[in-house]
Amino acid sequence: MPRSMTAFAQAERKDGTGSLRCEMRSVNHRHLDLNLQLPETLRAVELPLRDLVRQQVQRGKVSVSLSFDAAQGGVGTLVVNDELAQLYKAAAERLAGQMAQPAPLNPLEILRCPGVIKTGQDTAGALEAAALMLVEDTLKAFVASRLREGEALKLVILERLDAIAMQVNQIAAVVPDIRASLEQRLRKRLADLEVEVNADRLEQELVYQAQRMDVDEEIDRLRTHLKEFRLQLDMDEPVGRRLDFLAQELNREANTLASKSQGVASTQGAIEIKVCIEQIREQIQNIE
Repeated sequence: MPRSMTAFAQAERKDGTGSLRCEMRSVNHRHLDLNLQLPETLRAVELPLRDLVRQQVQRGKVSVSLSFDAAQGGVGTLVVNDELAQLYKAAAERLAGQMAQPAPLNPLEILRCPGVIKTGQDTAGALEAAALMLVEDTLKAFVASRLREGEALKLVILERLDAIAMQVNQIAAVVPDIRASLEQRLRKRLADLEVEVNADRLEQELVYQAQRMDVDEEIDRLRTHLKEFRLQLDMDEPVGRRLDFLAQELNREANTLASKSQGVASTQGAIEIKVCIEQIREQIQNIE
């Protein structure tokens, strides 16, 4: 089943230490473009978080936001790295001494510096483990959302494939009539000219005209591509790139079919096929 590259999921986990929240969203992209937004207290989970997402997602521009709100009055939840804070303070004071009118040093600015506020050693591991569990839960919902959207895209594509197959069958059905009509027109023109025509030369011309408008090969290839398209839509793996290639091949055969069209029915059929192919290409741009 194809997966959409457009999806959204969120999850939240609360306990005595505070509230963890995770959001995942994605849009289409040629490759996997993973963007993480993590608080400093959870910076250690970045690598395992990336691994978790890569195991489930192969394509798309994916944004993952993870936040932690500590519970008020929580014992041992957050501690201040005094040594690091003093280093930041000393650096800020040195810089202020080089300025004509420095602004007063705000302690809150020091607290916002990386590493000044951190989780206690005992609670850090538990918080990181809880964060990764939350990411796993969110990722499950995220993948499920992609699958639902992918199923909807599959149904739309199948409708267009059915429409193409119908047009191909209609063109194949009228080809013998078009050939007969072409021969009739040619014979009538020659009769109107009232000239004697060499029978062998006439047959050669008829064969030449028949070869010019022969679309049997294009029809066979279109049917083959349609069959492969349906097989790919049933695969349990990313198929977006393969579907894009197949759509290009469908379009190539449709162009050749249109260039060989000799009748109104076949010309209109070729145009309808190209319209359906373009609609399919728009849909598969969003398939992983």
